[in-house]
Amino acid sequence: MNSPRPRVESHLRSLLKAVSWRCVGTLDTFVVSFLVLRVTGAADTSLEAVKISGGIAGVEIVTKIALYYLHERAWARLPFGRPRPLTLEESAAENVP
Repeated sequence: MNSPRPRVESHLRSLLKAVSWRCVGTLDTFVVSFLVLRVTGAADTSLEAVKISGGIAGVEIVTKIALYYLHERAWARLPFGRPRPLTLEESAAENVP
């Protein structure tokens, strides 16, 4: 029985993965920075902490999407951990009924 060959990640898939992961990461950054600002007293009010945390999250969502996408594409080029391509003989043998 033949097993399906692994697919290579498309650029669009890599980009969508970067965006979805970054949304999770940005929410985390917002919550952590808000808590740090409030607990340390660096922000006088919750509204001030929300504004500062929002600014931090807004900047990092853009930079980290770009960094993750580039990281993902670099890994897509590396053969490490992938099965080796079939030889011509192996490929022909797979297609024999």
